[in-house]
Amino acid sequence: MIGLVYGSIGMIFVFTIIKVYIYLKKSRGMKKKPALTKIIKAQFKFKYVIFSILCVSYFILIYMIFSFYYPFGFIWPSNFVVHFFLGYLVFPVFLSIELLLRKVIYPNISSFKHKNRVLISIAIVIIFSMMLMTQKLSFFPSELFMYIIFLLVILLNTKIFQNIKSFYPNVLISFCIIQIFFAAVLSNAIGVSMVI
Repeated sequence: MIGLVYGSIGMIFVFTIIKVYIYLKKSRGMKKKPALTKIIKAQFKFKYVIFSILCVSYFILIYMIFSFYYPFGFIWPSNFVVHFFLGYLVFPVFLSIELLLRKVIYPNISSFKHKNRVLISIAIVIIFSMMLMTQKLSFFPSELFMYIIFLLVILLNTKIFQNIKSFYPNVLISFCIIQIFFAAVLSNAIGVSMVI
């Protein structure tokens, strides 16, 4: 699991260096450089943020309704504050997957019809390989739910990204879903290790 986090941080670091290099190379030839604030404002438009928040809230509401009727599906961290902050450990993994899907693969698929299928197929392969890497924790039901939710969030982000074409608010807002479920896995792992 630690290697997965380190690898994700490395991928994000390399992606950032390449993006900065491309930005500097493009802006060198321009007389007027595009301001960083304009780039950030273009990504974080109010309507994009509201749309992402509404989609994530709707997703959490559907999950709560599902757990009300099927209580076995309700997973929540035991110590919400501590485990929620520990849930930030999974952010590099989530961000690297989203960067791979939205910034590397998505622009290189020529056919609009096949974009969803390709992204969903790659997401399934990634999630399955992550499950294989963390199979020592596979006896936790919360881990299985986390991977299912991980896949559903990637599918949700694919739909949102098609509508708004804005990457960063979508990723930052939808991460709270992943964080809650990862916090539940941490909560179970810490609870089991204390008993053992």
